[in-house]
Parts: sequence; structure tokens; C-alpha cells
Amino acid sequence: MSKSKLFYEEVNIGDQIPELGPLTWNTTDIIRFSSAVENYEPLHQARDWARSKGYKDTLINGPIRTSMLHNMLINWIGDDGFLKKLSCQQRAMDHPGYTLIAKGSVVNRFIGEDGLGYIECDIHIENQEGIITAPGKATVVLPTNENPNVPESFELPKSSN
Repeated sequence: MSKSKLFYEEVNIGDQIPELGPLTWNTTDIIRFSSAVENYEPLHQARDWARSKGYKDTLINGPIRTSMLHNMLINWIGDDGFLKKLSCQQRAMDHPGYTLIAKGSVVNRFIGEDGLGYIECDIHIENQEGIITAPGKATVVLPTNENPNVPESFELPKSSN
């Protein structure tokens, strides 16, 4: 549950999204998460197999990093906001024992034809070495002072850019 309602008028280009983490993922965490999303690839669970293929260790899977970005955004926008779009790329390898932080910033904001506030964000996962391993983008919808209720479903309007 969110602590308070976040309105479009409170958000500015350049604002930093409150981080999620640092979170350290161990092998047990990775296997539990992988099982929950039915990702049984040996690269995420079988250390000997991963090493036989030339990897340092098993890998933290993409859905874990995507879920961290999702949770960071949901924590920020609260119950009255709506996560309309999230995408990220898995660009580098993170291994069990790595500490990850979800980070983001506001890059654009506009009022849609529906009167709601749209916020476009650059987001990413960064590991303890400062390497961005999963860059991405997101669009969230926030209530405005004039339109305080965000519907549960609607079309994404074109950006003002």
C-alpha cells in the first residue's frame, strides 16, 4: 500500500525515482523466483552446467531484474498510479551474490488527451560494480489535480515529442 497519492503536478523532468535495493540475490532466491515464473533453464540453476559452458557461475535471470524495475515503479507511483508500459534489455550478466539496485529518472511528462498525466522514465538495474546490466524505459500514468482518478485500462496516447 502506498503512503500517499502521487500527482502528476508533483513530478518534474530530471526527478530521480526512489531506488529499490540494494538487494543481494543468492542461488536459493534465484531458483525460487525461477520456479515461480516457470523458468527452468539450467543457466539459472545448475552451477556445474553453467561452468561447463564457460560461464563464471549461474546467472540472475531477466525476470528478476524486470520485476525489480516493476516494483520500484509501483512503489513510487502508489495505488492511484498506473504502470502503462515497461521494457528493458538484458545486456550484461549478473551472478548469484551480486547486489543489484533498480534506479530511474523522469525524462518526459505530458497531459494526454484523456486529461491524465503521463510520465516517461529511463530505468535500469545497476550492480555493485556500477555496471548497468538491464537498461529500460517505462511510462506511468498519474492522476492530476483536475482528473484525480486513473482508470484501470486505457489506450496509451502518443508522446508530445
